[in-house]
Amino acid sequence: MKKKGIFQYVSKVTLMLSLAVCFTVSAKAKTITDAKEGKTYKIDLDQDGVKEKVKLKHVTQEDSPDNVYGEVYIDGKKKYTTDTEAYGYGINMKFVTCGDQVFINLSQETDNDILLINKLLYLKEDKLIEAVDFKSVESGIRGCEITSAKEGKIIVRCEAQPNQLASILWNSTYIVDGTKVTLKSHVHKVKSGIPDRSVSSFVTNKKLTFTTKVGNKTTAFKVGAGKKVQLISIVTKGDKIYGYFKYGKKKGYVRVDPYYEKAYFKNVYKYLAG
Repeated sequence: MKKKGIFQYVSKVTLMLSLAVCFTVSAKAKTITDAKEGKTYKIDLDQDGVKEKVKLKHVTQEDSPDNVYGEVYIDGKKKYTTDTEAYGYGINMKFVTCGDQVFINLSQETDNDILLINKLLYLKEDKLIEAVDFKSVESGIRGCEITSAKEGKIIVRCEAQPNQLASILWNSTYIVDGTKVTLKSHVHKVKSGIPDRSVSSFVTNKKLTFTTKVGNKTTAFKVGAGKKVQLISIVTKGDKIYGYFKYGKKKGYVRVDPYYEKAYFKNVYKYLAG
């Protein structure tokens, strides 16, 4: 074989091997895997060296043929059933890998993408145990989805629609320690969930009182109608959401959430979904 031919052959082989290595690394680096309903997946959930066979099955609600709940089977045995009273569309299942820990993520939505279920489960001693219920941790959210995962951390993209602000988006960081999953902070920077709209500032349409702390009654400052205030962040607390605002050099909190139907700011109503 001529030197030129040998060089071309070696180059092609090297390229093929490089591509194969890259593919393997990419496959191993994938930490969130979408799973289809009815399909069986082989995955080592409890990291004991043996892969379990995992399958999600949709079950139609008896009194509502358009709605379902979910059953998770492991090695042919039913191990978990989602809320049978939650009337929504198909259950979504994902495998979420954080270092050596593999979780099963189950979520479900109903009309207008309103969240019904979003939980993280792990396998222990032949049982599926709940690691975290994202909806319960920040129950003021309208929807949420895991967007990234790695060893020690999960990022969840959240959306809410306070009547006072309209659609807002933020990323919640969850710390993962083995099977323990906890929200890092209830304080979040937000952006608008509506294209070409800013949520950095709002103009009041009434007299507003801002407090020094979340949920207390100590006044930080007051403003009248027609004043521009800047939204710094939000605080999620149970089923409540509080906005942290700035007016000049003054800062304070006011409650803003979907369950508190009071209009605070001008023109927000135009952006509220029906």
